[in-house]
Amino acid sequence: LDFSIRNNKEDATDAAHRAVAFCEENGVEENLAHNIGVAVEELCVNSATYAAKGQTDSIDVYVKVSDQSVVLRLRDNGAIFNPTEYVDDSGREVTGLKLVRSLTSSIEYNRVLDYNVTVVTVNR
Repeated sequence: LDFSIRNNKEDATDAAHRAVAFCEENGVEENLAHNIGVAVEELCVNSATYAAKGQTDSIDVYVKVSDQSVVLRLRDNGAIFNPTEYVDDSGREVTGLKLVRSLTSSIEYNRVLDYNVTVVTVNR
């Protein structure tokens, strides 16, 4: 599954629904599919919230299902933001990135040609 959304919170919810539906259509267990949906929504909301205003207008979303894992890649050209190095000091028990980390097997980040590229893997 490969698509782009506008960089806003409303489209983040739609992206999550598309990712969940795609996973379920491709034999991913319901619970795991919903974990992917949560990761898509939280990472897209992060981009919409923290990307420099006007710098990025879209987010590319890619989901690949295999027998061993589900891989999610998000790409945007917003301000540099590495979710693997982000330390949440808000004091809140649950935040978006903490939730994504708890639901996934790994998170990787690269900055490639002025794009943030975040790859999340969930083992099956």
